[in-house]
Amino acid sequence: MKKMIAIVFAVVLSSNIYAAGTEEFTITEVGVTRGGNYVFLNIIPNESVSTCSRHNQLRWEMTDSMSDAMLSIALTAHASGKKVKVGIADNDCLGDSPRPGSFTIIN
Repeated sequence: MKKMIAIVFAVVLSSNIYAAGTEEFTITEVGVTRGGNYVFLNIIPNESVSTCSRHNQLRWEMTDSMSDAMLSIALTAHASGKKVKVGIADNDCLGDSPRPGSFTIIN
């Protein structure tokens, strides 16, 4: 039993623990970069979940239909003046900015 507890304890200590959370933002700018093939959103207030060095911008690659859907949501929120709720993990950066994992328009 002691050996099992020691193994579980060692696994927990050796695994990487990352923070994740959702935050609400207003999108101030939406843009795309052709050369980098990614979308960027400038946001307020700054996000506080990620360990990325830039906290006032979100980025993701344009690689699939989910990327297109997230861009559509971002453009709709920006055009309508609505906020977005964004899921962010602290270990997921694109360049110096966090890469969102989920995206929702809120009132």
